[in-house]
Amino acid sequence: MVGLRASVISQTQETCGVPPVVNNAVIIHGKKTFYDNNDQVVYQCKKGYKFQGPYNYMYSTCLHGKWPIIPECLSSTCGPPPAVDHAEITHGKRREYEDNNWIRYRCHQGYEFEGLNEYSTCRHGKWSDAPKCISLRPTCGPPPAVDHAEITHGKRREYEDNDWITYRCHQGYGFEGSIYYSTCRHGKWSDAPKCISLRPTCGPPPAVDHAEITHGERREYEDNDWITYRCHQGYGFEGSIYYSTCRHGKWSDAPKCISLRPTCGPPPAVNNAVILRGERREYRDSEVIEYRCNLGYEFEGSNDYSTCRHGKWSDAPKCISSGAGSGSECGPPPVVDNAVIEQRLKPSGVYQNGDTMKYQCQSFYVLKESNQARCNRGTWESLPICLEPCTVTNNDMEQRNIMSRWSTSTNFIKHNDIIEFTCTYGTRLRRDSGPLRIRCNNGRLDLPTCAWQK
Repeated sequence: MVGLRASVISQTQETCGVPPVVNNAVIIHGKKTFYDNNDQVVYQCKKGYKFQGPYNYMYSTCLHGKWPIIPECLSSTCGPPPAVDHAEITHGKRREYEDNNWIRYRCHQGYEFEGLNEYSTCRHGKWSDAPKCISLRPTCGPPPAVDHAEITHGKRREYEDNDWITYRCHQGYGFEGSIYYSTCRHGKWSDAPKCISLRPTCGPPPAVDHAEITHGERREYEDNDWITYRCHQGYGFEGSIYYSTCRHGKWSDAPKCISLRPTCGPPPAVNNAVILRGERREYRDSEVIEYRCNLGYEFEGSNDYSTCRHGKWSDAPKCISSGAGSGSECGPPPVVDNAVIEQRLKPSGVYQNGDTMKYQCQSFYVLKESNQARCNRGTWESLPICLEPCTVTNNDMEQRNIMSRWSTSTNFIKHNDIIEFTCTYGTRLRRDSGPLRIRCNNGRLDLPTCAWQK
């Protein structure tokens, strides 16, 4: 009696209740009142719906008193395909659209596709993103607003490439310069004109040390009014400017009056050098003296003179040792990454100040600027730089669903060269990806990525 009771309890726990209801589906086989362990029922989607994936039917099996979850039936038909501005459907048009049906568009004359997509596909009751047709003649938005002006010609609802508009300044204002129009160029407006006040705009003219105003002084100064100056006795103008002009509310840079009297003392002494020319008893503004380094010395840099400026001498040159054993020699030229030395090395391994050494970049590397290094006071300077090439392997391309227009398994692209890719069949460029045509930048290449179309 005890064994019979255990058997009944076990069978009760192994049976299942009514199979679950699946939206948009019906049971076509196995339906009954009671379900034992391992009993099966078969579901089929209603018309216009299908299971996700390649399945026309779904099985559900009673296991240990429970039914597994069955996926829903999704709509397999789409409504009318999306309308694309400035385009028409050229292929795939029909009365009803089922899953995986697709249509192809063609842009109207004067327009082209934005990107590579020309299709839209019905997927689970929804159309994939439709392509876009953009104008081959970029249009501009509203023309730029100009303060104190109004548009007099060319105003319209839409502006295409090369359309232009003209402006007129309000009363009391005039154009700054000769520009009075703006033109639509490649989707952008050219710089608009400016209207400036014609009324008095400047305050008192600038004061100039050691000078006085000789012409043009008045109570009010309008645009383009100007004044002239005269330097006091013993002073002269620095340069050719002797006036200042009122421009848009500001005075132009005023002239300067500098002393004509001797202003500098004795010239600076330079160690290991003598004055070559220009020496005299008195030194006036802008006068120059030149130096010559003593034997065994040379100038540090290209400067070999000093100039008297407003009572002070400019920085004097320096003479440094140029002889052997002075500490200015260099050792063997250094190794440069990705480059080889072109010249024969000195057996002594000692290079004098000013010696140079030529390098050559290895294959596929690109030289940046000079190929020479220079010995400067014991240090090799201005070492060449070889910019790295970029490499793209088949594995790199497979991971991103792209392929090169080249046929080799590994592509080497020199710095600043361009490589072009295409998406593999059935994929398209991701929205967050870079372009398919890219440039190598010192070993770096930001590869594009294509994704499977949904």
